[in-house]
Amino acid sequence: MTTGPVALVESAPTAAAVVRGHVTPAELPGFLSAAYTDVLQVLAEQHRAPAGPPFARYRESGDGFEVEAGFPSDGPLEPSGRVVPLVLPGGPAVTALHHGSYESVGETYDALTRWLTAHGHRPAGDAWESYLDEPGGPQPRTAVRLPCTRDPGAPVGRRRWRDLSPAQQTAVLVLASVQLSLAATAWADLATRPPERVNGRKSVWAAVIAVNFVGPVAWFRWGRRS
Repeated sequence: MTTGPVALVESAPTAAAVVRGHVTPAELPGFLSAAYTDVLQVLAEQHRAPAGPPFARYRESGDGFEVEAGFPSDGPLEPSGRVVPLVLPGGPAVTALHHGSYESVGETYDALTRWLTAHGHRPAGDAWESYLDEPGGPQPRTAVRLPCTRDPGAPVGRRRWRDLSPAQQTAVLVLASVQLSLAATAWADLATRPPERVNGRKSVWAAVIAVNFVGPVAWFRWGRRS
C-alpha cells in the first residue's frame, strides 16, 4: 500500500447520480456493484453519460455505513427508481491517491487528516472515494477527496507556496508580473530621460514600485494561511 502526495485543490460543484443505502461491511461489495449498474442504466435512459469514474461517499452509522454510490454525470437528471441526483460539493479540498487494497484506504484518510492539521485546515464535509481501476487488480488506485476549510483556531503560520490554492498561486504570479512590468517601465523611462531630470524621477519610480511590492510580500510572508 502507498499513499501519493497530498494536494490542496479547488473545483466547481459536480452533478452526479447515486443510489443510497445502509449496508454492513459484508454487504458493501454487492451493494456497490448493483448501484453502479443501476446508475449507468438510468444515465443511458436519460441520454446522459458518466463524467468520471465511479465513486462512493461513506458515513459510519451503527453497525455499518450510510453509502451514496454512483457516477458523476455530464448534466442533471431526474430521479428514477432508487437512482437519485446529487451534487458533489465544490470549493477547496485535499486529495491523495491510494495504491493498494481497499481495506487499507484508511491510511490515506489519516494522511489527509495529518495534512489538514499541519496546514491550519479542518474537514468541511464527508470525503468520497473515486475508483480508478476495476476491483481485483494487484494495486487498485483509489482517489480520496476530503472537502476542507481554513481552521480559524489554528496557529498563524508563514505561507508556503504549496499551502496556496491554485487561485492564490495565480494571483501571486500576476502580482509578480506587475512588479516586473513596473521595473521594466521604470528602467526604460529613466534610460530615455535627460540626465538633469533623472534624480527626481528615480524617487517617483522607487515609491511606486515599493508600494506595489510591500503589500503582496507582507501578505505572503506574514498573512494568515487560508
